Amino acid sequence: MVFNVSLALIVGNRLFMFKVNDMEINWTVVQAISAMAAAIVSIWTLLVVYNQLQQANQSLKQSYHVSLYSANAEINKIFVEKPYLRPYFYDKNKELAFESKDLENQVFGLAELYADQFESIFLEKKSLSEEVQNPWKEYMSNIYQNSNAFRQFMAQHQNQYSQDLRSFLSGILVEQSIKIEFVNPT
Repeated sequence: MVFNVSLALIVGNRLFMFKVNDMEINWTVVQAISAMAAAIVSIWTLLVVYNQLQQANQSLKQSYHVSLYSANAEINKIFVEKPYLRPYFYDKNKELAFESKDLENQVFGLAELYADQFESIFLEKKSLSEEVQNPWKEYMSNIYQNSNAFRQFMAQHQNQYSQDLRSFLSGILVEQSIKIEFVNPT
């Protein structure tokens, strides 16, 4: 079996054709095949980049989940270290009679930690599945329904928090027939 192989060379402005098995190959066909190969490589590259972006997005979501649960663990540590604060958030409508300014500051400081955490949940809700969002919404509802301190803090500092969070909390109040009005600052 004899193979006749020639090469196409570009020298200066001249194209020299090549032959394979005594068949002349048109340069236009070679260009078309090269273009198709380049397109396939480009599509493959885009798929690889898309996959990497998906993995990065998943990693960011997992990082946010860790951050969210870590913040909640910090709040729980406060309750372990200072159990006298827990009733202000978990006992139904504990009266806000403070024995000292220090106790009042601790209660409202903890209310602010809760508010900041809840705000974070609302700001990042797109990165939370409904399966994760729903228990957090239930948790927020329970704190809001039970805690006079938290409701008072939110009423006094409402402008620090998003309309989404305020609307969510107002909806809880309507459901429970507890009415605290959030004023729209526009």
